[in-house]
Amino acid sequence: MLRAAPKAADLAGWQNIAEQLAPILARHLVDYPWLSDPAGHLPKREHVTQQTFVDAVVALYNTAQIDVLGRAGVLAQQQLRLARG
Repeated sequence: MLRAAPKAADLAGWQNIAEQLAPILARHLVDYPWLSDPAGHLPKREHVTQQTFVDAVVALYNTAQIDVLGRAGVLAQQQLRLARG
């Protein structure tokens, strides 16, 4: 799904992919609550792990894919808030 976000896609296309990905992310956040607060699962200090994650995302994904991940993350959080009331 994320591979479908080419750099040349329009913003509506990116949003569509994000909307498809968001429920999957929301489900993972429910199934694995530590994803919202991973401090206890980090092998190194939080800052080091965060920087490593950012470096990996930038190296592995293009601008469109990073945009889609960001949009999907926001949508997933919104879905969780609505589900929790």
